[in-house]
Amino acid sequence: MYKLLKKITLLATTCFLATSFVGCNNSGIAKNETSNNSSKQYHVSGDNISLDTTVENVPNNVKLIEAKRKKIDTDKLKKLLFGNNSNNVKMIEKGYYRDNLNNSLYIRKYGGFFYTSQNYDYYESSIYTDIRDDSYNLDKFSLTENLKFMTRKNAIKWVKKQLQDININLGEVEYNCYAIKYEQLKKYEKHYDVDGTINSKIQKRNWSEKDDCYYISIRQKVNGIVEYHEFEGEFQNYEDSKASVVAIVSKRGFEYIEITSAFDFGNVNKTVSIKNPQDILDNISTQYSNIEGEEKYSIMSFKLCYYTNIKENDKVTPIYECYMLEKNKNGIGRLQLFFDASTGEALELW
Repeated sequence: MYKLLKKITLLATTCFLATSFVGCNNSGIAKNETSNNSSKQYHVSGDNISLDTTVENVPNNVKLIEAKRKKIDTDKLKKLLFGNNSNNVKMIEKGYYRDNLNNSLYIRKYGGFFYTSQNYDYYESSIYTDIRDDSYNLDKFSLTENLKFMTRKNAIKWVKKQLQDININLGEVEYNCYAIKYEQLKKYEKHYDVDGTINSKIQKRNWSEKDDCYYISIRQKVNGIVEYHEFEGEFQNYEDSKASVVAIVSKRGFEYIEITSAFDFGNVNKTVSIKNPQDILDNISTQYSNIEGEEKYSIMSFKLCYYTNIKENDKVTPIYECYMLEKNKNGIGRLQLFFDASTGEALELW
């Protein structure tokens, strides 16, 4: 297995999902902050395909919704992230700001941004979110433990409150919140040179309890259904490091936060009927169980979601999203399939 040198992607790159063998991240089941859905047993058929996730029950009908993308107030955002050091912030180029302490902010197209603190390089070199990377370690961190500086529940509330202060109200969400202690960060820290070798000379010298952090992924929901959207050629939200909101929070505050797009949602006076998930899984089984070769397919995520098309005035469509890992002699790749939730028709969203 190859080693990936980048752990948390700062600039989203286009991924060719059907053939790509880089860039796949953890796809743990997110905690539903508000959800009335229950789970039942669904299945796939075939020796080379497995269902390795929980599929939630879905309603017979769902409401159609409309989305309005939130606009970023750059001045409020800079004040939030740079705080009392805002007077020392310079615009390096359009949309890119940096202060004298090496904290950086990038304003993105489609209402997004990402921020990295002066400490971010150490977190990036200790947290590996790609499940196919030999150094993958997101599963080593607790999804239930509370850190001393703040509880998990309060960490989520804090992130949502900070965003509310810049007029981004996420509303209903689901999330994962990993508790990471400084001893773990120290244990997993690796810095790579351009040739791929580990450079031990730039290790952080003084890890301490103040470096404890939460790695948080948050997804917006509407009517109990997750919202998905594409960003710069990549379909978001099927894995923790690609959620609408991803943050690393320590006692100092944000060490990293990235938002692709955030939306206000409203229901429209129309509903559509929804295909049973088993119908879609049967179609997937038929397609992939008949493939000749050594490929093995693992379905890691299967969700009913609202797809917001940011290239078509934020038009929203209910779809099923299926995220799979493909294992063969060349390694592990990822596949992402989309289906119109009302008709069952396969969709090409790329």
